[in-house]
Amino acid sequence: MVIEVAYSQLMERTCCLANALKARGFKKDDRVVIDLGMSIEGVTEMQTWARIGATRSVFVNGFSAQSLCDCIADTGAVMV
Repeated sequence: MVIEVAYSQLMERTCCLANALKARGFKKDDRVVIDLGMSIEGVTEMQTWARIGATRSVFVNGFSAQSLCDCIADTGAVMV
């Protein structure tokens, strides 16, 4: 299934999520791990953290829980 999203829609989603995360105290230079699914939400997440200026590490679905724990520990992430 192909989902088409206009740039303006992606930008609106990204800004909305970025503002919500900033309101919760996330800021530039925070470290986050993104559990990337193959969806528009995954793209929105990556764009949001880039917009905030956070350092991000992408974690692809399918790895073990221990791998995710190691990734969090290695990066010093404040959010997954």
